Amino acid sequence: MKEVNVEIDDDRDKVPVWLAGCIHFGGQTHNSRLLDKWLDYDARDKPYIVLMGDMIESALPGHHFSEGVWLQTQNPDEQIETCIDTFKDSDVVAVLRGNHERRIYNISSIDPAKLIAHGLGAAYLGFGGKINFNFKNGLTYSFAVFHGGSSTTNPKSLLDRAHKIYRGFDVLAVAHVHKLYSDVVQELRPDGIHKTYRVCCGSFLGYEQYARERFYEPGIIGNPLIYLYKDKKIISVNTSGFPSEF
Repeated sequence: MKEVNVEIDDDRDKVPVWLAGCIHFGGQTHNSRLLDKWLDYDARDKPYIVLMGDMIESALPGHHFSEGVWLQTQNPDEQIETCIDTFKDSDVVAVLRGNHERRIYNISSIDPAKLIAHGLGAAYLGFGGKINFNFKNGLTYSFAVFHGGSSTTNPKSLLDRAHKIYRGFDVLAVAHVHKLYSDVVQELRPDGIHKTYRVCCGSFLGYEQYARERFYEPGIIGNPLIYLYKDKKIISVNTSGFPSEF
């Protein structure tokens, strides 16, 4: 399991972590207006950012959703450039590969997510990994982050599957299903009760044609924001799709 340590040198009482999942640059229904609001927030409040995969639409000829080739607003190369340019001044700590980036990887061995990570100077975690957010006072928050892959559209089901394997983390986060969701699971351990905050990212896509055809439920557009407190181990999760500071 790939691992990265983020050393937090910050005087704020709490620091925000933006789990930026399923942005889909170049997608037909990509919501740039809402993303711009998040980027305004990013410029003001400087959250740590994890790009959770599916940063680009990457519609390719012959793929089972091949109509996207004609509907996407940029070609994949332009989508990669747009992603790097969008987040070049942000504090991106890690990048994951989603199934949309995998489309290019599968036919060429070229990994767009790795290119994005290198372009941003961020850690590359592949399909997922561990991130430790370490405060100077010795407090550490452990995140297990994965894009995820499944035919399910149920975020709790995806999290349940991941949680069977990846246990003991403070935060378990997945993306892929375009649904904003969070819950807390408590486990009794020899050293006391352990809480895992489980989060599923939303997306910046509208109601896509393939989702309509398959009767998928439309989701809330946006991403989760997680606050980590400095002086005591407290986690708060905002899954409204908007940072509370908007």
